[in-house]
Amino acid sequence: MGLTGALSTATSGLRLTQSAIDVAAQNVANADTPGYTKKTLIQTSIISGEEVIGVRVEGLSRRTSRLVQTQLLGDLSRLGSTQTQANFYSRLDSLFGAPGSPSALDTLFNNFTSSLQALSTSPESTSARSAVVNDAEVLAQRLNRLSGSIQDLRLEAEKTIGDEVRRANGLLQELETLNNQIVSFSANGTDPVDLLDRRDRVLQELSGIMDIRTIDREFNGVAVFTNSGALLFDSEAATLSFDQRGAIRPETVYSSDPDERAVGTIILSSPNGFQIDMVEDGAFRNGTIAANIEMRDEILVDAQSQLDSFAAELAQALSDYQIDGIAAAAGTQAGFDIDLAALQAGNPVTVTVTDDATGATTTYSFVRVDSAATLPLSDDATPRADDTVVGIDFSGGMASVATQIGNALGSSFTVSNPSGDTIRILDDGAGSVASAGVNYGADGSTLNLGALAGETLTVTVNGTPSTFTFTGTTTGQDVQTFIDGLAGVSSSVAGTNLNINGDTVTDGFSIAFSDPSVGTALGLDAASHNTTTVTSVSATVTATALQDQGVSLPLFIDAGQSPNTFTNSLDGSPQMTGFSSRIAINPEIISDPSKLVISSTSPPTAVGDASRPEQMLERLTETTGDMAAFGALGGQNAFTGTVEGFLQQIVSFQTGQASEAERANDAQDQVVTSLQKRLIDETGVNVDEEIARLIELENAFSANARVIQTVQEMFEILRQI
Repeated sequence: MGLTGALSTATSGLRLTQSAIDVAAQNVANADTPGYTKKTLIQTSIISGEEVIGVRVEGLSRRTSRLVQTQLLGDLSRLGSTQTQANFYSRLDSLFGAPGSPSALDTLFNNFTSSLQALSTSPESTSARSAVVNDAEVLAQRLNRLSGSIQDLRLEAEKTIGDEVRRANGLLQELETLNNQIVSFSANGTDPVDLLDRRDRVLQELSGIMDIRTIDREFNGVAVFTNSGALLFDSEAATLSFDQRGAIRPETVYSSDPDERAVGTIILSSPNGFQIDMVEDGAFRNGTIAANIEMRDEILVDAQSQLDSFAAELAQALSDYQIDGIAAAAGTQAGFDIDLAALQAGNPVTVTVTDDATGATTTYSFVRVDSAATLPLSDDATPRADDTVVGIDFSGGMASVATQIGNALGSSFTVSNPSGDTIRILDDGAGSVASAGVNYGADGSTLNLGALAGETLTVTVNGTPSTFTFTGTTTGQDVQTFIDGLAGVSSSVAGTNLNINGDTVTDGFSIAFSDPSVGTALGLDAASHNTTTVTSVSATVTATALQDQGVSLPLFIDAGQSPNTFTNSLDGSPQMTGFSSRIAINPEIISDPSKLVISSTSPPTAVGDASRPEQMLERLTETTGDMAAFGALGGQNAFTGTVEGFLQQIVSFQTGQASEAERANDAQDQVVTSLQKRLIDETGVNVDEEIARLIELENAFSANARVIQTVQEMFEILRQI
C-alpha cells in the first residue's frame, strides 16, 4: 500500500470515528429519554482485491430484548387494570365510609336504632319520636346520595371508556404511520432504529389501554392482536367506535341484546369492513378499557345492588308480617287454608311439603306477580338458597291462583279456592290399598301362595324397606302376619280382600314385587300410598296501613312508585332495582310521629305502650333472615343474619375490596417497575460505558489524524526532492 492508500484508509477511519462520536454523543444525550435504546454503528472493511483499503459505516443497530419487551407489554396491561380498579375501589370505600366513622353508613344506621331504643324506653316522649323520624330521614337521604354517587362513578367509567377508545384509535393510526415507514426503510436495506424505538413506545402505551400481543412481519413489520385474538393492526389499523351514553341510572345495564342494552359498547371495524362487538365477545381482558367495563357493568352494579338489597331489607323488616296457614282437612286429606287477601305483588307464600316415602322436604316460594309477562321467575328471585321459586299470576283471580299452585306442586296435592281469597292445600290423604278379587278367606289361610317360592314382596314404610320372601308353603295368612309386624302400617281382611292401611294420616308406604306374578297372586298393584304431607303454609305480607295491621309499620316507602309501599314487586322493572335512590320516610309519619307508637285504633294503643318500637328494634338488630348478597358478598351469594349484621357485612366488604385492590396494584406496580429497570439495563444507555467509549474514539481520532499528518509530511518531503 502506498502513501495514497494510507491517506485514504486513515481518512475513512477518521470519518468512521467522527460518526461513532456522534452516536456516542446521541446515546449520552438520550440516556434518560423514555424508551430510547443504545445505538451502535455497524461498520465494515473496504476491500480492494486482497487488501483492506479502509472502513465505512453500514448503518446503525439498537440493543433490544424481545423477551423483556413482551413481558412488559403484558404487565403494563395488568397495571392498567389494577390502577383503575384501585382508584374506583378506594372511592367506593370512601362513599360507604370506614366502619364506625361519623359519616359511615353503619354509624347512621346505629344512630337510628339508638333512637328506637330511646323510644322503647319512653314511648310517650315527643322528642324521642322526633329523634326516630330525624335519624330515619338522615339514613334514607344517605342511601339516596350513595346511590347517586355510585351511578356517577359508573358514568365516569362510561366516559373514560370513550376517552380510552379515542386514545387507542390515535395510537393505532400512529402505529400504522410508523410501521409503514419502518417497512419502507427496511426494504431498502436501512434499519430505522429511531422509528423502531418510537413504535415500541406506542405499543407500550397501547398495552396500558388493552392487552395486546405482537407478531413479527417481514422488513421489521409487526401485526397487533388482542390476547383474545381480535386483529387490531396488520399493515392497516382497525378502528374502534364507542356509542357513549350521557346518563346512567341503576336500571341502566349492559346487555348483548341491542334493544335492551342501555350503556355503550365497543365495535371494532377492520379495514375490510368486518365488525365485531368487542364487549360482547369479551375481547378486553386487561388494561384500562377492560377495568372500566368491569367497573361499569359488574363491580359498581353489584355495589348498587347491595345498597338496594339493604334498603329493601330495612323497609321490609319493619313493614312485613307473617300469616300462618290454618289446619284444614277433607276426608283423609290434611293440609292448610290460608287467606291471601292482604298479599301484595312481590310477597311470597311459603309452602313446605314432605315426601313420606323418603322423608325429604321441599320448600316452595310462590311469589305474587300481577302480570303473566313477568313469568317465569328464577330461583334467585328470593334470597333463600333452599327454596324452589314459582311466580303466580294473580291477575286471573283466586281460582287461577289455586290452579297454578296445584300445577307446581303436582298430582300428589289438591289445591283449591274454597271461598273468597282463601287457598286450601291438601296432601294425598291416608294411605290404603285393597287386593282385587283374591280369595284370602277369613284369616288368609285359604290363599295358597306356594307357587311364588323364591319371589319377594318389598313394603317400604316411611322410607324404611322390609322384604318378605315366599316359600313353597306360604299362605295369604303369612303375608298378612308380615305386614302386621311392620311399624306404621296394618292389615285386615274384608270379605275376600286384604286391606293395607297406614296407621296415621302421615304414615306413607309403597309396595314393590320381584316379579309381576307376585302382584297378580296377591291382587295388589306396585304403587305408593300416602306419599306426601303438607308440613306448613305461611305468607309474608307487607303492611300498607300505619295502623290496625299489627305492630308492622311501613316507615320507609318508595318515593318513586305509586302506590309508594315497598313490596319488592317483580312486575316490570323489579322494584328493588334502584330502591336505595328512592327510599324515603312515610310522609304520614313525618306529619304524625305518634304512629311510631300507636299501632291500633280499636282497641286504641296506650300512649305508653312500647310494643311497636320494641318490635321495630328487635326486627332490625335481633331477627335473622336470608338476604340477597349480590356480587358474592363476603364469598357467599346470600347472607343469613340480622339487618344490622347485613349492613356491617356490606361496609366491611367494601373496605376489604379496597384494601385488596390497593395491595394488588402495589404488587403489579413493583412488577412493572422491575421489568422497566431490566429493560433499561439490557437495552438502555450506560453513561459510564459511553464516556469510556468516547475516550477510545478520541484516541482513535487522534491516531487517524496523526496518520494523515504523517502522510502529508511525507508527501511534502517528496515534493521537495
